[in-house]
Amino acid sequence: MAIERTLRRLDLRNPVVTARSGAEALELLRGSEGRPPLAGPVLMLLDIFMPRMNGLELLDELRADPALQATVVFMLSSSDSPRDVAAAHERNVAGYLMKGASPEEFRRAMDLIARYLDLVPLPA
Repeated sequence: MAIERTLRRLDLRNPVVTARSGAEALELLRGSEGRPPLAGPVLMLLDIFMPRMNGLELLDELRADPALQATVVFMLSSSDSPRDVAAAHERNVAGYLMKGASPEEFRRAMDLIARYLDLVPLPA
């Protein structure tokens, strides 16, 4: 996946963990099947369009869970719908970034995420 490769090249101090669906992301965050919850702090890149549980549904779950509600989330989506952008911001995302931008814009967006991790203390 291009996003994962780009993040690994940025040599982030935080581990990169990938989930293929909203439900899988929630299981990783909460822990399941004998696995402990994902250790914080967590910054999440989240797409609206995911199987089993879309990104907005996952955001609703995060914001309703006292243990996860402070999770920092950036939406990274192919949807430029003002309705989707507004729905994400209503759920307190840190930012809404567009997929499908030029390679240069994509690299700049990933650089922004890396700088965010370096500059902004994340909740534990």
